[in-house]
Amino acid sequence: MISRLLLLLALPSASNGNLEESFSLELPMNLSARSTGAVTNSFCSSIPNIPGICSCHAKTAGGQLHCAVSMLGEKAVVDIDFEPCGNPARVSYNLFGQKFSMDATTGLGPNGEKKWKVPGTHKGFSFLGHGDVYLRSEFGFVNGKLRLYAKFDACAKFLFFTKCGLHVAGVLPLTIINQDLDVMPFCHPPKPSPPAPPSPPAPIPATLGGHNSIFVTDGNGKKLCLDLPGGKVANGQKVEFWSCTGLDNQQWTFTRNSYNIRYAKNPDMCLDAGDYDKNQGKQLILWECNGQPQQKMGL
Repeated sequence: MISRLLLLLALPSASNGNLEESFSLELPMNLSARSTGAVTNSFCSSIPNIPGICSCHAKTAGGQLHCAVSMLGEKAVVDIDFEPCGNPARVSYNLFGQKFSMDATTGLGPNGEKKWKVPGTHKGFSFLGHGDVYLRSEFGFVNGKLRLYAKFDACAKFLFFTKCGLHVAGVLPLTIINQDLDVMPFCHPPKPSPPAPPSPPAPIPATLGGHNSIFVTDGNGKKLCLDLPGGKVANGQKVEFWSCTGLDNQQWTFTRNSYNIRYAKNPDMCLDAGDYDKNQGKQLILWECNGQPQQKMGL
């Protein structure tokens, strides 16, 4: 679609410095919106403030801003494609069917700015000069964020003078976007934390004969508890049955699935059958837990 736009440019004059000249331009405009299907992992969520003239669509490599700019009652459409995770990061413009691109290595400021003439906006003033509308853009990293600056601007050259930033019909200059984007969460999402290991089973009393005690009953009905004499902890220390006192040297725990009987005050020490002699009457001892068969008790 071809629309005629009337742009008023204030041009410097060799005589009075204020010659206002009007001219008409033919702007080819692609008024059809390019549709993009939504995909996961959208970059759109990284844009804190999507401009009111734009809508954001997800793309696999990033996102696309589809911006419809109103100029004197007409719509000009520009698509801005982001590829923030590339090496280097890149932005591309599709403006009236013309494509332009730049990457983050160009830097920011006057030295890094790029500008492209908007097709169909050139207008000459006989031999005195001419005017054009430009798309101007800066793209680069600052303080760890990706800055994107894009605007439409009118520039005129009159004799040996060039002037940009001209105010044209209350429309130009027109900023499309000027934001610092935090792309790190999108390009380098945190890895999910591994699931926490299951908690070890809580020790349970071996057999209740007091508190966590192991006991037998003699012929007179008296309870005798498994006892570590003097509470002496050492490999090979003999254990015995003694009158139940409820003291620490008679406290034991049994751990589920391991079949170990452990000394409660020092759970690294286990009840041990010595050299694993299966004959009856074998003396039980205390030994550092090692997972060997002579430390497995079938309770």
